[in-house]
Amino acid sequence: GAKSSGTDIAKELSSIAYEVHVCDPDCPMKISSSADSKTGTLLVKQQGGGICWNIKNTNLFWRPRLISLDNGNNVVRFEDGSFMSADAIIFATGYDYGYEFFAKEEKVIEVVDGKLVKPLYRHLQHKKYPNLFFLGLPFGVAPFPLFEVQATWINYALQQIDEPYNDDDDPYDPELVKDLGLSHYMGNGKQWDYCQYLATDCGMQRDEATVQKIADIYNYVSARRPKYPGAPDTYRQLDFSSIPLSNV
Repeated sequence: GAKSSGTDIAKELSSIAYEVHVCDPDCPMKISSSADSKTGTLLVKQQGGGICWNIKNTNLFWRPRLISLDNGNNVVRFEDGSFMSADAIIFATGYDYGYEFFAKEEKVIEVVDGKLVKPLYRHLQHKKYPNLFFLGLPFGVAPFPLFEVQATWINYALQQIDEPYNDDDDPYDPELVKDLGLSHYMGNGKQWDYCQYLATDCGMQRDEATVQKIADIYNYVSARRPKYPGAPDTYRQLDFSSIPLSNV
């Protein structure tokens, strides 16, 4: 996995391991002009019938997606056909939703392809059991601002628990609004509209300018994330201050 968790683990392990190879579906599988924008000054190393990208002055390597394990799980094969032997494999590939603690025979919750929990109202409230909530399901988001809005909405919904709602008019129901996709993914700016929608619905004092400010910071930082595992992550040191307009 080559997102935040996978690359953080890889960098920590690199201080004690001989080599660390990070598998990433976005890794270029051949040398080309289109790969230059991602690879920059990375070093190319021939290995196992293919190439991998070596992060300069490190023992970190960038590889295509892992597709199989052979020879008692000691040989790793990659999407480009190359292979290598490995002493240990760490899966940092995300997670699927699972609620096995609910009795299956009661069918309280259904999980579609591990990515969509249903039946929920606004990605939060169970349609049959309105006092049952699932906070934090959306992914591809800035988590804590979203959690705050969701928690405020839940408090509002609990005060309206005896009032019926029209779940046929839910603009955030993936089964009603097809372009949402059957998941809780809210990247590409969808999270901000969702947060503002919940805030407005529950009367939360959070105007559009505040949401936009959070979105601008999130997008600014996202644009400065490393292009490949092991690249400098100076974006973590970015610091922001709120300056009153009277001081500008």
